Amino acid sequence: MESKFIPQEIELEEKELVSDWAMRKFGIQGDSIVSGIGFYKKEKVLYFIVENSDTDIERTLLRQWLLLYTIKDKLNHRLKGDVIQRLGENLFAGEAKLSSSFVVKSKNSNLTYIGINMGSENMNGLRTYGIDHIEIAEAVMNEYRAELKTLEIKKEKM
Repeated sequence: MESKFIPQEIELEEKELVSDWAMRKFGIQGDSIVSGIGFYKKEKVLYFIVENSDTDIERTLLRQWLLLYTIKDKLNHRLKGDVIQRLGENLFAGEAKLSSSFVVKSKNSNLTYIGINMGSENMNGLRTYGIDHIEIAEAVMNEYRAELKTLEIKKEKM
């Protein structure tokens, strides 16, 4: 699985998330995880978009939860406590919703989108907690890829 942090800010729309999204946008072929700063529904977010050629929706949902748990774990480590919680497909700090997340099933692949609010005067987000978005993005992508690699190794040993 290839990973890439995109330094340019982009506009994100759910209807654009279809098979070969990463290849069309950034030249990345095959399974991938891409992160960067973008705007989703007019909110500035740190996004993670995972594309898997495996079209099994149950496995895609499990990967979505794995990515959410990875983000939660990496944020809580930096916040030195159990500040961030996962509830369903989203992350919260207390009652403040920090993320939006969904899965898109398409013909040749499934895609997972998770956007973490950057924060503003009216909304908690990464800036609220002094989190470096590039560092956290790289840490999350590396850990997520390592978890999937460990899973593949365990499957081969069975």
